[in-house]
Amino acid sequence: MAPGAVLTSVALVAVALSGCASPPVDKETDVNCLAPDGVEHRVEMHCDNQGQGAVVLHCVDNAACEAALAIAFGVEGKTSTGCNGYLPTDDPEKLKFSWVMEADQPPGAAAGCLNVTGVPQEDIKKAFCDNKMSFTEASVKKCYGLDRVVV
Repeated sequence: MAPGAVLTSVALVAVALSGCASPPVDKETDVNCLAPDGVEHRVEMHCDNQGQGAVVLHCVDNAACEAALAIAFGVEGKTSTGCNGYLPTDDPEKLKFSWVMEADQPPGAAAGCLNVTGVPQEDIKKAFCDNKMSFTEASVKKCYGLDRVVV
């Protein structure tokens, strides 16, 4: 897909998920996913009433966000956006980075949101962290600063 087409599709998904268009209707679930270093990191799971969704990470700073976005888009092939105040009322510090829930993003994941009808909230959070997040992906490591060496 051409970069312009990718950005256009991301913009459409962002508008749809932000609640500016109806339908679909966005439902945000805030999750803390446990990284291998034992630290929980904040993640937003956005799902609409049509089964489409996006993962939104809160990066440690704007530089990490920009680097993660470049890796996600250029290396990992994710339909991704963020770091530039794309939701200015929601991200004034430009720390949010997101990608569309497509098949194999992360590897092995199914496209779209999880079917969580009737599932308890804690189980939803565990399923999301287990199926839609991977702390082994370079973009996620970069966003959360997990690629930095601590001496």
